[in-house]
Amino acid sequence: PRASGRLERHYAPSTPARYLPAAALASAVAERPDAALLAWGPRPEAHRGPYRRLPADPDDAGRVLYATLRELDRADAPALLVESVPDGARWDALRDRLRKATAPAEPAADRAGEPTVDAPTAIEPTATEPTAAAPADPNDAAARLPDPEGSLP
Repeated sequence: PRASGRLERHYAPSTPARYLPAAALASAVAERPDAALLAWGPRPEAHRGPYRRLPADPDDAGRVLYATLRELDRADAPALLVESVPDGARWDALRDRLRKATAPAEPAADRAGEPTVDAPTAIEPTATEPTAAAPADPNDAAARLPDPEGSLP
């Protein structure tokens, strides 16, 4: 496919990422409490790594998704755990974007016939303006405010 959005792997972070059903999130966090976490609900008690909560509205979540993924990718966590989106047709586009962003790299054959791994092509999405009212939760990805200490909580 020539259009980047049609690729099986798109806007992928360099940190190894896993897209998980909500029911599997607690056990994944227990295995990797230091992993970066992108979720829809509150931070699991056992989690110790960087955390961002996406907005509950699919349009709002879509506007901050890639910036939030890049932010967590830069956090130097050993892994990135991504909670699956809520059920429903309104979430289909976001579900597709997250599955592509967390898809494992597929090996490709080079000229000598040896398997190699293709690096994803980085394409920057259009920046969005921050929301006027900052949410009460500092981990809410919609806040988009710079971290004065330069690190993630």
